[in-house]
Amino acid sequence: MFSKNPLFNLFCLAWHYSFDNKKRFVLVLIFSVLSNIIWLLEPIVIGRIFNTIQLTKDNNQVHLVAWGMFWLIAITVIGWLFHGLSRVMENKNAFLIRKNYRQTLFNQVMNLPTAWHKDHHSGDTIDKINKASEGLYDFSAEMFIIIQNIVGLIASMVVLAFYDLKPILIVIFAAFAAVLVIFKFDQRLLKGYRFINKIDNFISAGVFDYISNYVTLISLRLKNRAIKELDNRSMKHFAVFSSNAKINETKWFFSGLIITLMTAGVIFWNAFNSYRQSGVILIGTLFILYQYLNNIGRAFYTFAWKYSETVRQNAKMVAAEEISAEYNRMKEERRGTLPQDWKVLQIKKLFFTYKEGELKRGTHALKDVSFCIERGKKIALIGMSGSGKSTVLSLLRGLHNEDSVDLYCDGKKMPFGFRHIHELITLIPQESEIFNNTIEYNITFGVQTNKKKLKTVIELAELNELISRLEKGLQTSVLEKGVSLSGGEKQRLALARGLLAAWDSQFLLLDEPTSSVDVENELRIYQNIFKVFADRTIISAIHSLHLLRYFDYIYLFKEGRIVAEGTFSMLLEDENFKILWKNYDSQEKKSKKDG
Repeated sequence: MFSKNPLFNLFCLAWHYSFDNKKRFVLVLIFSVLSNIIWLLEPIVIGRIFNTIQLTKDNNQVHLVAWGMFWLIAITVIGWLFHGLSRVMENKNAFLIRKNYRQTLFNQVMNLPTAWHKDHHSGDTIDKINKASEGLYDFSAEMFIIIQNIVGLIASMVVLAFYDLKPILIVIFAAFAAVLVIFKFDQRLLKGYRFINKIDNFISAGVFDYISNYVTLISLRLKNRAIKELDNRSMKHFAVFSSNAKINETKWFFSGLIITLMTAGVIFWNAFNSYRQSGVILIGTLFILYQYLNNIGRAFYTFAWKYSETVRQNAKMVAAEEISAEYNRMKEERRGTLPQDWKVLQIKKLFFTYKEGELKRGTHALKDVSFCIERGKKIALIGMSGSGKSTVLSLLRGLHNEDSVDLYCDGKKMPFGFRHIHELITLIPQESEIFNNTIEYNITFGVQTNKKKLKTVIELAELNELISRLEKGLQTSVLEKGVSLSGGEKQRLALARGLLAAWDSQFLLLDEPTSSVDVENELRIYQNIFKVFADRTIISAIHSLHLLRYFDYIYLFKEGRIVAEGTFSMLLEDENFKILWKNYDSQEKKSKKDG
């Protein structure tokens, strides 16, 4: 969609994101053109009055002036009628264009893979979306200025040609020179604007980091360093900013000088020829010429300003375009689904290696992993920390892309691998992210929710006791004085949110979401989930081995491989499992003794 010309590019984007409001978009253009044509009649009316007064000496002068004033008022009223309507519609449409564009970008960002998000700072992405949305809004809300310039330029040249064709050559030459100056200067300005936007994104990323990690900064006494770093970042583009300001003012000077020379040249040409031919210089004609030349000058002068603004706005759009480009590239990757009556999935030869910088200490890649998922079964993944359990869950959900895998559904190979199941899965992570809002918001994410479902997930996560002791219940803010959630309570709150999100999912993946919950509550939570989600396929990475007897099948991971599998009773005979069970049992006894 992107064009090299900023003006054309933004116009196309405004048209595209008008969506269902394209009729209003066209009406805005038509009404704006009509209002400007009507207003451009004013100089002709005034000029004719001046000429009439100068050339006639009878008693009709007052009568003619009165009629002239009547038409002047009529022109103003009718012009404002069209202009007012167009501006109201234009502002409404600009609001909707911004909303549509921002929603589109947000949707695209939400559909990009986790790997992309890890490579792109959230603060930087937020800043790009906000700046691009505001840039498109500003352009869409001020298109009337561009129309005013175009109509004023064309109509003024037509009027000038009616009085004398020869001065048009001066106007055309001046117009060409002014446009050339504007484009040459703006080419240099554009490079500066892109650099300035890039540094602004960098600054926003820093602000986001420092504010969102305020406690860490205070704890480690890094507050002053953060302030200094932000100050250094803020000055990185000062030299370019200053240079752009000088270039911009130089552009204004030269474009203004060209327009003034054009106006002076045409006025002098007309006055000289009029005096030479008739011995009289008509004041009204000079006024008309001056006004329309002034319109042309103002059009170019305004165009120089508006085009600079457009270049700046377009630079913001270009910065955000990488989001759409990556989304469109990803969209080309084929996605599949599963047959509605599928029974068994077989995963064979699964390989995965973390990219450089992603590999955490003790975390192993997956090497030739094969396992089976039966519909409706409850499957446990166990193993030491970093053995590959969480990695398998993240690959199934699509948070990372596998290096290679063969996926079979009821014996038939699925051509797009895990992309057949990504959208059928909800993964509840171990990290309990809590938002600075109410208990209800933390569960529903602010989305309107069926009260019965909300009550059910609260019961599943064993949150009733917590909510009942809070004075405001679900409407209690986690920031309120006296509200201090334990690690287990935070996990259960996050678990309730995940279960609500998983209500319509075929697969429920649990990545140790109860690791900080006490043993009794943890057991009840799993029993509750298995009862309510009895018809779903549940795959859970667990650390608490006392839960294993409630699962249908178990896979034991070690250093990125499956070293044992079977039911709980079968694994009790496996040497690898015996070692794991012995370590777990000794840790549990030590914990009870310490407690």
